[in-house]
Amino acid sequence: MYYKMKAILLLALSAIILSQSYGFAHAVHLNAHVGLDVSVIDAITIETDSTSYQEGEMINVSGSVSDYDESDPFKNFDMTLKLIAPNGNIVTISQIPLNSDGSYSTYIPAQGPLWMYDGDYTVSVSHGSDSNASTTFTFILAPEVIEEGVIEEEIEIEISEEELAEGCGEGTHLEDGVCMLDET
Repeated sequence: MYYKMKAILLLALSAIILSQSYGFAHAVHLNAHVGLDVSVIDAITIETDSTSYQEGEMINVSGSVSDYDESDPFKNFDMTLKLIAPNGNIVTISQIPLNSDGSYSTYIPAQGPLWMYDGDYTVSVSHGSDSNASTTFTFILAPEVIEEGVIEEEIEIEISEEELAEGCGEGTHLEDGVCMLDET
């Protein structure tokens, strides 16, 4: 009985040790394969070509991903760009392909129905779930142009009842400013 319990205990302990070492070896293998390093944090940069834009201008957004590796399938995917208005609404979302050196660049037209507010707009980019960066710029709606129009004056034309009656035609007569049929 003592040897049987010792054998079961040894078997259970071996199973625990093997499962722990397999899990650790798998984690090390996964980190080596994926290229994960706890001490290295993905560095993403983002910038715009100006700090202020007016309606109708083009916004150039550019930046880079420092640890981008075109040959690594776990890092070779597009950037996600999101532009947020001052009221929190999303103006645009797009995907931007990375160049072979990890840089990216795109243009956003500052016009359209979603550009309704003056203020600070935020552009954010992400590469994967943990790598994010953002920048802010000021947007100013084009000033409203007030057209000077010609003021039309109402001209009252006085027409006599006789002239109105002539306009009624044959077989009609004028009654309270309205042409009525004659009774026969």
